[in-house]
Amino acid sequence: DVTEDGGKKLTRYNTLDGTKMFFSDDSWLLVRASGTEPLLRVYAEAPTRAVVVGYGPVGQTLTRILTGFGIHPVIVDMNIDTVTRLNAEGVSALYGDAARADILKAAGVDRAKYLVVTLPDLLGRIPIILEGRQLNAELIILSRARYLAERATLEEFGVTGVCYEEAEAAVGLSEILLRSEGAPVERINEETDRIRSEFAIQRNGPATT
Repeated sequence: DVTEDGGKKLTRYNTLDGTKMFFSDDSWLLVRASGTEPLLRVYAEAPTRAVVVGYGPVGQTLTRILTGFGIHPVIVDMNIDTVTRLNAEGVSALYGDAARADILKAAGVDRAKYLVVTLPDLLGRIPIILEGRQLNAELIILSRARYLAERATLEEFGVTGVCYEEAEAAVGLSEILLRSEGAPVERINEETDRIRSEFAIQRNGPATT
């Protein structure tokens, strides 16, 4: 009687062709007997995972982008009310300090493709980046930053891509994510234009009314 697999909740199952179990992160596991040999065959599929640290305006935008492209986001945030609300809405979210290895492990960073760090302060970001890289050498780490002077430090600690300031961070990180997933240029432009519209910002300055 399986209800969880590696911390993932079983949401439903069927027995039409063996036993196929569906989990809360959109992964599935199929176990069925071979029709010609005395053995069981096991098949599985899991969506691409991204751990998003922080659920402010940048984190919210990136979560929408990730979800729209079939990437499973897991939010880590220090606001218990935000985490509770997200969980109630069916969004994977975890309360805790992402600088702690146990919190990142619980979020699945060891099997994630992306770690997206949206916190504004450099001193808050560095421990998260270091732990993420330690837990997953193949991780694509994307970080928000305030100042261009932070670039060398972040790259030294293993960040893959960096974007600066809140509105353009949402635009830039989204572009990096979508290119990594092979999205066409037209779709990337459509999404980045929509983000700028949401923030009421254009490349040459604030929008006027």
